[in-house]
Amino acid sequence: MSIEQKGPRGFQLVDEGAAPGGPAAEGPMTFGTFLLSLATSALVHLGEGPPPGTQGPETGAPDPVPVNLPLAHQTIEILELLREKTDGNLDEDEARLFSGLLHDLRMRYVEAAARQNQ
Repeated sequence: MSIEQKGPRGFQLVDEGAAPGGPAAEGPMTFGTFLLSLATSALVHLGEGPPPGTQGPETGAPDPVPVNLPLAHQTIEILELLREKTDGNLDEDEARLFSGLLHDLRMRYVEAAARQNQ
């Protein structure tokens, strides 16, 4: 699993080992994988789940999770706490991933909060 920069929407989680439409390939748990797992949780709580048409009764998949800003905020705070506690102990790739994830999640949180306040 990796994270890639994707246009104006920031980062996108990509699982290179997964077959299209299939489950993710199993591999060793790394710190980067752990971060991506937490970031995915925050994205789900921000209402940014799988693409349209891949969920709902017509596909047999569960309905999308509704936006839950308090849980998204809590997950972002957990990532911020981990960032503080791991400062100076990350390699260059981990530090770049961490910074990018936090920035992207904060921006998406602000956008989701603004949409709910309209």
